[in-house]
Amino acid sequence: MCERLSTAIPQCCETVLSRANTNRILYPLIIIIALIVGLQFGLTAFGVSKIFLPTPAEVWGSLSTYSSLFLTEGLFTLEEILTGFMVGAGVGIGLAIMMFYSTRVRNSILPLLIIFQVIPRIALAPLFIIWLGFGFTYKVVFTIFIAFFPVIVSSIGGFMSVEPEEMELFQSLNAGSRITFRRLLFPTALPELFSGLKVSMTLAMVGAVIAEFLAGSTGLGYLIVTADQTLNTPMMFGGIVVLAIMGLGLYGALEMLQRLMIPWFYLERNKR
Repeated sequence: MCERLSTAIPQCCETVLSRANTNRILYPLIIIIALIVGLQFGLTAFGVSKIFLPTPAEVWGSLSTYSSLFLTEGLFTLEEILTGFMVGAGVGIGLAIMMFYSTRVRNSILPLLIIFQVIPRIALAPLFIIWLGFGFTYKVVFTIFIAFFPVIVSSIGGFMSVEPEEMELFQSLNAGSRITFRRLLFPTALPELFSGLKVSMTLAMVGAVIAEFLAGSTGLGYLIVTADQTLNTPMMFGGIVVLAIMGLGLYGALEMLQRLMIPWFYLERNKR
């Protein structure tokens, strides 16, 4: 295993720095810059009011003027997102393990999870406010509620993707359930698990911001609502930009963690 990692990690680093991966970053960046320049000239030329749609320069001006406010509120939102995501991921993986090893648990819990998922989550937010109040706990619990389901689905799918022959091999070697899980089930499930974690991270951002919209006194969601009430549209767009940057950073961190933990997955995918 160590030899496999020692050879795969350097190759994976080369893959990350390859021309194809550079183009994946460069091309969207060019498009974003072109859109910003086009919006700046177009909105200025047509004299569009900043209350309706501010220019990129006005949004940048708001970000510069209220930079400390955006930083402070952004840290509140980031704390809610990370707490909700990590707890939700832990709960999701734990439930997935229980459901994989026990048919009774799976048949008992899965229908309830599906019922809760088909209900629009925002419709349940007032109940969370009644039960938990308006503070940090409410926002984190609501974020967990939104974010944990994709982790369960992806984890179970990953565990079930193990070939029966591989399970039989471990059984023939008298490997216990812990060794089988650590050496076979968990590594095999990692690609599926990371797919679920990426979806869960985006949902955690949605959950945290919605919670701030509905009953928050801190965070970027609350800042956007306050700016909306005062018709400060540049500040609203500034909050959206900060959320977008935060989301890209969190997604990119998960992507890098995935490349470090399962570099051979990327190498095999690039060979196809």
